[in-house]
Amino acid sequence: MGVCSHLGILRVISPAVISGMMLGGCVSNYSPGTDLQAVVATKDSSLSPNYTDKGLIPAGYGSMKQEDIALHVSNAGVMVRFVPLDESVIRVLLPDSYRSLHDLKDSYAKRISQAGRRYGSLHPSVWYISFFGIDADSRFAPQDVTVSSAGRDFRAFDFIPLTTGFGDQRVRQRETHSAIYIFDGAVLTSQPLTVSYQGVKTDSWDAILQQIERERAMILARASKANTQ
Repeated sequence: MGVCSHLGILRVISPAVISGMMLGGCVSNYSPGTDLQAVVATKDSSLSPNYTDKGLIPAGYGSMKQEDIALHVSNAGVMVRFVPLDESVIRVLLPDSYRSLHDLKDSYAKRISQAGRRYGSLHPSVWYISFFGIDADSRFAPQDVTVSSAGRDFRAFDFIPLTTGFGDQRVRQRETHSAIYIFDGAVLTSQPLTVSYQGVKTDSWDAILQQIERERAMILARASKANTQ
């Protein structure tokens, strides 16, 4: 895709050097439905696939793909893809997809925590959001992303660019730029919500939640069977 450049933009946390990690931008032949593990080098993790936390389904038994939990909005030649990084959601994914997203969030845990404290949110809602170029050359506005939850509209109070050139706010055809977005913890992925980009909305999360709930039940059954063998 050529050489990308990085410019800082308002309310962006400047990224540290990301060794071997290019989540979309400057990756040839990337499509918006590509799972993260196909374009990111996953770091070593002490996390076991069977690692569990109180109140969460066990990890490593999911069968859903990242695209199954993604929300999409298209406007002005750009497709915006929203993927929540809530642990209770990503555990329904296939093991490789789960580990990729878990490790991605874990890699920036300190920055996420710092941003949350600055804005008074101890447990912020974290999303992986990407901008995919549909037209030959389009501009995107990273700050024009909104999540509506429980009757309130939320804009990200910080975001962490993951691709070099994100700050240019321009995406070429079939090119992707992405970032981790940090919202107030009042955004509840356990409830129906709406995401929007420059006024274009989708409320398909309600249907996705139903799939997630079915998958959670199946995961518990799989885990129970595995533990009795």
